Amino acid sequence: MQHIEKVGVLMVHGIGQQVRYQHLEPEVAELARALTEKAAHEGWHEPVIRARSRAPELRGGMQSAWGDGRHSPIVLELKTKDKLLELHFHEVWWADLGDRMNPITLARFYGWALGMWLRPALNRAYLAGQRRMRFPEPPEGPPSLYQRLKYRAYLALVGLVVFMSVPLSLFARLLRSFSPAMPATVLAEYLGDVKLYQDERRVGTTRIEDLGLPPRASIRARMINALVEMALAGYDRWYVCAHSLGSVIALNGLMETEQA
Repeated sequence: MQHIEKVGVLMVHGIGQQVRYQHLEPEVAELARALTEKAAHEGWHEPVIRARSRAPELRGGMQSAWGDGRHSPIVLELKTKDKLLELHFHEVWWADLGDRMNPITLARFYGWALGMWLRPALNRAYLAGQRRMRFPEPPEGPPSLYQRLKYRAYLALVGLVVFMSVPLSLFARLLRSFSPAMPATVLAEYLGDVKLYQDERRVGTTRIEDLGLPPRASIRARMINALVEMALAGYDRWYVCAHSLGSVIALNGLMETEQA
């Protein structure tokens, strides 16, 4: 009897306004192409992709669905000479937790970008175990006054460059060659996800998972839930594959204290 090895892969997307599975599908497709080429050289069977019947109900969704379950939406089967390898792909999707784009959201984004250089370092503890955590001390010691001022100046320069997209938007509107607020809106929609994950503000929402919590707490909760489900799924081994800001979310989830 051929041995079946089940491997879990947890994908975490980065910044952007992608809908459900918009990040997962192309990544699996690229992997399938690479495995197809390898199969041709190694004499294996070509990989087979199985999409779960529930996947079309969630694919392209604009909001996360409750009770998605532990079944992976996409399974990639690779039959070698001595075993059948099943790659079960899951996704941590958090794009729906961002703020809707409007003049108030845009103003908050640019206020955040321009004010980052003045912001003090914050380490507010939300969990009991977090209060026992300490930042590692660098070998060369704490940064000097010159280094701290250099970092502040760098953040101020970045904020100024971001803010320059506002007059560029107005200029584009006058020329009627671009969408009215394209440069400013695109920056806010994408870099706004960085602000979202850093924000201390409690969100005014009716979503049950967000009540009384900053947005990053909801994002991190999805990451932790996905990690727990992967650990309980019975895979022979499993991996986390994160992209861009998703790598920060994944690392935060993996480092979460047991009190969570």
